Amino acid sequence: MKKHLLFLFFCVIMIQKHELIAHKVLQQIVNGHTRAFDSKNLYETPLNSRAIRKWQKAMIGVGKFLEDTAQKQKKLLGDYFMEMHKINRNLINTIKKAYTAKSNQMFDIHIYQEFSHTFAKIEKRARYIQKTLYWVDDTNFDDAQAIKCTQHLAQFIAVTARKARLNLL
Repeated sequence: MKKHLLFLFFCVIMIQKHELIAHKVLQQIVNGHTRAFDSKNLYETPLNSRAIRKWQKAMIGVGKFLEDTAQKQKKLLGDYFMEMHKINRNLINTIKKAYTAKSNQMFDIHIYQEFSHTFAKIEKRARYIQKTLYWVDDTNFDDAQAIKCTQHLAQFIAVTARKARLNLL
């Protein structure tokens, strides 16, 4: 009986530990995103490079969390994470280019369409990843936490792409 209680106690501690780690990773995502992209208009001022580094550090934290935590879904989550990493880089570079074009008054309908199309593609891909992961069902607690973190990261990228597209006007 004591062995069973000790085992249950150990299981509860491990679950709480993983929930705490997942919570910290989500906090890093929220803090990094808020510092990097939380302005009324993304094109009023240039992106803060220190805040962008903090956002990228949060993304690396998600990748490390996925690597350490995911078990059955490790390959799927790793592939989606690498794709999100690429589209995030594309998002940041496109925001920088759009800011430069707007600040130099080189912004015409063709440039607007090009940037708008890029942001729409980024948002669509991030939403696709988020929705696909919604349907990945896993009873393993660790995989569920990793899926949740990846979904939130995809959501933040999609929201930022949408905001960037809407702020072009």
